[in-house]
Amino acid sequence: MPLVWAAAEDAAAVVGELFHRADGHGAGVGSALPRAIIVAGITEKELLALMHVCKKSGMKTALWATLTPTSETWTLKTLLEELSAERRQLDRKRR
Repeated sequence: MPLVWAAAEDAAAVVGELFHRADGHGAGVGSALPRAIIVAGITEKELLALMHVCKKSGMKTALWATLTPTSETWTLKTLLEELSAERRQLDRKRR
């Protein structure tokens, strides 16, 4: 599974286009963007397993998304804003 890291200068990039970047693109570059994992081409079972492994490993909390026909046309900034809003709503419901 190729891995791509996005930095602040990628905020205006179309999400679907990020998936066409070379494996390792952006690795080691700092970013002020919210931490997020956006996946495509995996099954729900694989997604849940990945989320479980990340949680068990002690990885910092991240926003999660699967690429959809809608989200692949959004800018990264728009998707991250939407995911952040969803996270806030879920956090409010848990209180």
